[in-house]
Amino acid sequence: MATPRIDRIEQNFIINGAMDFWQRVVAATSSLASGDTEYTADRFFSSNQGATAKTIEVSRDTDVPSAAASGLAALYSHKTEVTVAAGSLANAADLLTPLDQRIEGLNYAAMHGKKVTVGFWFKASVAGSYTLALNGAAFTRSYVTTFSVASNAWTYISKTIQLENSGSYNLSNGVGLELTIGAISGSSFSTGVLDQWQTGNYYSAASSVNWAATLNATIRIALVSVVNGDRSQLGSFARAGRNISEELELCQRYYEKSYDQATALAAATAEGAESYVAANAFMRPMINFKTRKRAQPAITLYGWTSGTVGVAERDGGTQVALGSETLGERSFTTQGNGHTDGAEYRFQWQASAEL
Repeated sequence: MATPRIDRIEQNFIINGAMDFWQRVVAATSSLASGDTEYTADRFFSSNQGATAKTIEVSRDTDVPSAAASGLAALYSHKTEVTVAAGSLANAADLLTPLDQRIEGLNYAAMHGKKVTVGFWFKASVAGSYTLALNGAAFTRSYVTTFSVASNAWTYISKTIQLENSGSYNLSNGVGLELTIGAISGSSFSTGVLDQWQTGNYYSAASSVNWAATLNATIRIALVSVVNGDRSQLGSFARAGRNISEELELCQRYYEKSYDQATALAAATAEGAESYVAANAFMRPMINFKTRKRAQPAITLYGWTSGTVGVAERDGGTQVALGSETLGERSFTTQGNGHTDGAEYRFQWQASAEL
């Protein structure tokens, strides 16, 4: 099958914008204390940085904008909830980002220097002014703008922005452009200069409401898109231009797992597991990816009966240590010693080549 294109007119440059795929999270809730960053829906991540004590929980949620309003029957939204509140973000390096996606330079190249429209649905329990930010040129250039919402009401936000056509933007397989929604921060990442490109690495407007000051405050975000041109009056393009199989293939350029899509990492299951029969004590099974990766990925191996990291297992749970050896964009090789001749071993894996 041909590699799906991401640069067609009205095609969404945000991968998994409708949040159909959650390969890592499945049904779990993740708690992020200060210093934590975690990928949630495929290609999206949340982050909690800085010394101020504060904690958020991120999860997949079924509270979504109505199909009548959005034009799409969304399955999920991304939910952020404050579980340890912070009255102020006093540390300069404090940064809370509910939702962030980094666009690869090879995809960003198709919109470099052009006018784009960013669109998404947003719902917050705390009314007020929130931030949308773009960061590029190796995090040295920023565009920060704001939008206002009422409490607990799904609102469609659309911003048309002229991208820069100069500067040291990555047009290869690194970070071309970063999109951040709803961030709040200390002084190092905050700015009062809005609606224009500026030098610096800024994620929040100084005027943004401090939603982290309210215990159990929630933010939900759904149907995220970035498309070429001024599309501000045309609604959400979250699934524009691609079918569901193409969307998954784009996700798997950055992250893939052997488990079924709805199965959590480290689950005790044979479904999707790699299997091999030992011909001698030392074995080197090779695994091919479904999709060529952005770069050589980081590999984690799991025992199929226990979820133990770094092992292959026989029926009954007998383990042999297994590690990844030769890594490439299309495949990886594992290696382990101590196998029993003629015995069948299985393992699960994940591969991450995220930006």
